[in-house]
Amino acid sequence: MKYYDYPEEKIDIFEESDKNYFFKGTAFTYLCTYDEVKAVNMWNAFTGFVLVVYKRYAIVKWGKVSFLNENFSDGNIAKGRHKENGYVIISNKPKRYLIQSWENKLTSYELRDDSTGSSALNPIIFPTAEEALAKAIALSKQKMETFLVAQWFDDYDRR
Repeated sequence: MKYYDYPEEKIDIFEESDKNYFFKGTAFTYLCTYDEVKAVNMWNAFTGFVLVVYKRYAIVKWGKVSFLNENFSDGNIAKGRHKENGYVIISNKPKRYLIQSWENKLTSYELRDDSTGSSALNPIIFPTAEEALAKAIALSKQKMETFLVAQWFDDYDRR
C-alpha cells in the first residue's frame, strides 16, 4: 500500500491502534484521530477521486479477532452516505475484480462483488459491524489473511 506524506505520523491500517480514521483514495492516504481529521482541508488536498473516511472497528488475523477498538463508540456519529449502517472489509492483500463495463480489472483492498456486471465498482457494504466481522472471520479462516473491519464514516467527492 502507498502512504502519502500527510500527516508526518503514519499508522498502518492493520496496526492494533485506537486511532480510528483514515482516508481511502487510490491508496490509503491518511491515518489520524477524529480531532486531526477536522483540521484537514478536504478541498485543497486529495483531488481527483472520492475520499472515504473509514473508522477502524476490528482486525481479524488467521480467523480470530486480534483487535477490537475499545474507543469505537466515542460519540462521533457517521456522516457518510451509509450513516451508521455501513461497514466494509479491507484485506491486507489486493484483489483483482473484473469490471465488465471497463473491459478491464480493478485492483482493490476492499472486499467487492465480482459476480455480475459492474458490481465491483463499489465495496460490499454490511449493515452492521457484527455482520462484517462474522464475514471477515470466515474469510480469514478460509484464506489465512488479515482483514480490517471498518465503518464507512464519511465521504468527499473530489472528482
